[in-house]
Amino acid sequence: MWSNCNAHRIFILSCISVMSYISCLDAPHDNPYDPDNPNRASLSGMAYELGLYPVEGAQVCLMQQGEIVKEETSNVQGVIELEDIVPGIYDINGSLFHYSSVSYQSESLWAGQYSVNYRIEFTTLEFDDDVAGTSSPHRFIPLSGSWLVTEDIQQPEMHSIPHVYTITNSSIVDSAIALCECEAENFLFETKIKIDTTSGDNWRVGVVFRYQDANDFYLLVLSPETTYCDVVVEGQLTHLQAKARAVTPGNWHRLRVERPYGWITIAIKLNNLVLFAVYDDIFSGGRIGLLSYNYEDTTTTTVHFDDVTVDLTHGH
Repeated sequence: MWSNCNAHRIFILSCISVMSYISCLDAPHDNPYDPDNPNRASLSGMAYELGLYPVEGAQVCLMQQGEIVKEETSNVQGVIELEDIVPGIYDINGSLFHYSSVSYQSESLWAGQYSVNYRIEFTTLEFDDDVAGTSSPHRFIPLSGSWLVTEDIQQPEMHSIPHVYTITNSSIVDSAIALCECEAENFLFETKIKIDTTSGDNWRVGVVFRYQDANDFYLLVLSPETTYCDVVVEGQLTHLQAKARAVTPGNWHRLRVERPYGWITIAIKLNNLVLFAVYDDIFSGGRIGLLSYNYEDTTTTTVHFDDVTVDLTHGH
């Protein structure tokens, strides 16, 4: 009698276990974090160049563990639409002709979630997609001097290879200037600079900003031993600030000028060290650009610029 009851009990428990297993197999996947949830996520946004202009042709990829899961290309209005996304956590990568690639990490996209207004911003011009020998790479226009896209594959850990934007200047009369074609009210402007070792000791290189015309602009100038922040107003140059700071030819140096939205000063850094803070009350708006000239001697100055970052919505 006991054996029959025990066998009956075992049979019932076995049935319950099988039914529970089958029930688990058919359980609804309604957890928004469940990759098997039949509902999917979506993401829409815009691709911009220089932080301001919607751009067509940007490749945007969702990544997991270094693998591309889904990708899309921005349309003529710069719009990106990624749909039917399996719930999960993704890295988002973007690439665009002429620009450094960008990465945005750890974006959570859950079932039924629709993320909108995502921004993919391309701000660093590499010159690597510009044809060697051109004088006007993407978004830059030379005003004076012999500017050319050239090759420099040395020190690849310091800059993008193979191309750089090079100025060769033998004049002591004229400055060589290449301007970004866009107006810059609030901006981040950064460039890597390398003075060629053949340039002697009379080189002067740097950037211009708040450029109105040839008679009105700010300029930041590197020399072998001193860095200057100057202004030209109606053709008259005034030294605003100066600081002793050695700059070595043959090495890459990072020069950064920024005037974020809401600031009243322009901040200037060299190799991540703050040099100057200039009260911004002389000009409103203007353009930004690259600069080279010689001082007191006609020796030839050769300077390479690369990885130029321009963000025209800095601080917003």
